[in-house]
Amino acid sequence: MPEIATLALASDASLEGYWRLEDDFADASTNSYTLSASGSPVFVTGKFGKGIDLESTSSQYAYIAAASCPNLRIVGAQTWVAWMNLESLADGSNHRTIAGVLDPAGAHSYVLLRGSVVTTQKVDFGIAGLSATVSSDANPPTGEWVFIAARFNGTNELALWVNGTKKTQAVTGSQTAWNGDEGFGLGIAGGYAATQYMDGIVDDLAVFSKALTDNEISGIYSASSGGGAFLLNFV
Repeated sequence: MPEIATLALASDASLEGYWRLEDDFADASTNSYTLSASGSPVFVTGKFGKGIDLESTSSQYAYIAAASCPNLRIVGAQTWVAWMNLESLADGSNHRTIAGVLDPAGAHSYVLLRGSVVTTQKVDFGIAGLSATVSSDANPPTGEWVFIAARFNGTNELALWVNGTKKTQAVTGSQTAWNGDEGFGLGIAGGYAATQYMDGIVDDLAVFSKALTDNEISGIYSASSGGGAFLLNFV
């Protein structure tokens, strides 16, 4: 099963960050945005080789400061993809975020792949300033690899894939841009919020500053789906 590193997209000019998570937090894109870790997460068997195991009870997450990752503060067309193996879902009204941007005061610039846990644990994709979010139909499973892709076409549509199932949502408005840190695996509704950390394994996380086509996204999934799907940290 190939990972993004073996596909043509690995050399695409729009690839702004790509973390293979093979025993380190190095960025395989040309930007070299190495992540920092909080809470001492460990590397375990992942979807491809190794992955990072984040424990919510140990407040573990990965991040990079805003000043160090200007190309990740994307305004306009963008696509986020990853594999995730959830160990547990969220409780209460907490959101355990897969990926997002925080401003220095803790407010989110755009929330990417967050768990909606009021009554269910669905995957959500939203961007601050737009009129709506898009949500998965089903709760994500625990204990198995899931593929997630989230796309904004830059104008009027959000799209979300969980494994091979696609959902779309028409939107209006203009994206709000914040000068914020990039965070993975933690709640961002209130900044780096306690009790809002993801619980699971993440692997092959990539960020593109363009809207990948349906064929490109299905190619990532179908090329790898022989042994499961990939997914980012969420509730």
